[in-house]
Amino acid sequence: MSFLKKGKSIIFILLICIFVFLATNGYAQESDPFKLTIGGGPIGSGFFVVMSAYARIMNEKVPAIDASIEGTGGGIDNLYLVQDGQIEIGGGICSGTYMAFRGVEDFEKDGAFSNLRGVSMMYEWPLQIIVMEDSSIETVYDFKGKRVAVGVRGGGGETVSRQFLGSLGITFDDIEPVWVGYAETMDGLKLGDIDAAIFNTGVPTPAVLELQATHSFRVIPFSDEDISKITTDYPYYIPGVMKAGTYETIKEDIPTFFGFPVLYAHKDVPYDIVYKFLKGIWDNFDIMEASHSSQIGLTPQRCYENINPILPLHPGAELYYREIGVIK
Repeated sequence: MSFLKKGKSIIFILLICIFVFLATNGYAQESDPFKLTIGGGPIGSGFFVVMSAYARIMNEKVPAIDASIEGTGGGIDNLYLVQDGQIEIGGGICSGTYMAFRGVEDFEKDGAFSNLRGVSMMYEWPLQIIVMEDSSIETVYDFKGKRVAVGVRGGGGETVSRQFLGSLGITFDDIEPVWVGYAETMDGLKLGDIDAAIFNTGVPTPAVLELQATHSFRVIPFSDEDISKITTDYPYYIPGVMKAGTYETIKEDIPTFFGFPVLYAHKDVPYDIVYKFLKGIWDNFDIMEASHSSQIGLTPQRCYENINPILPLHPGAELYYREIGVIK
């Protein structure tokens, strides 16, 4: 064999060795997408619809990510799942996320959830209290002794319910709390087993739309004084109104307060994956707006501003916000 042929053979073998080394040391081809599990929350909620739209965008528009949606107990459940590394991305109520990251109040016994990093705000939600049309309940102060659906046990809805009722001098000892999901709540209202239901999710809420198809209901308003008490005690909630027409039976604006779910990732999710996740969402935001009305009108600026005080950004999210000029 000539020296030239021997040289070509050696080079070929070296290239093969380099390829094998790269492949076996984590430098996979882009055709091997990153498997990303997203905590979807309760099925039947606006939260689940929005999380599912994120997964759809990843699978249809972002080749680097293979996303799957997992039904979970809700925002508080997602905090534990992401903190423990069981899922990569989750979301939950701003209040619960704020407390969990700092290890205070409800999370004092668990310590700080230091693995959480912020990605975005998901949407803003109005607090909804749903009662049937013929209910005797006119204000939250009529809750005493009533069977009130407060969300699943340990979920974000339970946290919100305890907070705003506490601000108004009402505890769970004053009511008969019922810990159930959305579908069970609707069944309970229809059958008269539940007197009122509290929802903190995007509107219109799919489960409430289903109720609307067969039953008449009302949404209980808050007084300005009560809204002021709640938002003073918990400054991450803000005053607002649920617009007339949100549901067919709502003929006028309903004074209430608003919160928002935070989208967060485990700190060890690669920065480029979180960057591609966030970029994929905003590059295809028409899909988000078509998925749920809570997405209409959202901007990266507003999403960043709302999440920024809650917990530190994931490096991939910070990179995206700097790239588009939201962070100067």
